[in-house]
Amino acid sequence: MSDSQDTAAVALLLSLLRQTSGLLQWLRMVTHDQEARSRLNGVMSGKRQPPPPHDAGRALLAWIANPAATTKRQKKSTESMRDFRRRYGGLTRSQVVGYIRHYQAGTIGYAPFLIACAWRHSPPDAEPSPALLQATALFLKEAITRDSPDLLRQLSKAASFFHETPIGKVTRERFGYPNWWKLMLFQYILTHPKPCYQVREFQQHLRGQKLAVEDKHIRTFCIKNHIARDMRPGRPRRVVRLS
Repeated sequence: MSDSQDTAAVALLLSLLRQTSGLLQWLRMVTHDQEARSRLNGVMSGKRQPPPPHDAGRALLAWIANPAATTKRQKKSTESMRDFRRRYGGLTRSQVVGYIRHYQAGTIGYAPFLIACAWRHSPPDAEPSPALLQATALFLKEAITRDSPDLLRQLSKAASFFHETPIGKVTRERFGYPNWWKLMLFQYILTHPKPCYQVREFQQHLRGQKLAVEDKHIRTFCIKNHIARDMRPGRPRRVVRLS
């Protein structure tokens, strides 16, 4: 078991170095910097804990490499993230994608659906991403060690959902009318980023998809999903194009 453990660990390390941009360069730099090695050892042993938001992901690697530089960039990064959040009606792109996956899942468990969806969209000949490997491992650990057979049943249900379905093929029959029009609106938000949206704008898009939804349901949809609405009175101004 130890041999296979070492083999798997080395293979995973090489996969991470190939997939993660800048990781190999970071590793070389830390190897030649005694203070950076000390911070790395402290984080790995649990004796040192960098302050938020430098305690995870790329920010953690940057802190290990150079804490002073990360502190200077923190304020600028926070302001940029605040502007980025306003791009999709107050949501980030990842949040919008998360809502899309939530409505796609329907009666299937959210976590099993996401894992099945990610594996279904992973190219057969490509190495699985670190995030997908971690999510799958944590899911299986939860299902097996906590004796949760329903999670495995939900995963089987999600796999059946995607079975023999072409990638990107989405139809109303697979999701039902209530979730379908919401999916259409989230797809619209994803392709038309702006700080806020008007109900009539959503109505116009839905009519183009031959969908009839009352204004009150769209307003409830915006409130429930924290989508900022344009509350200004009056009709939107017409854009005059000069020839």
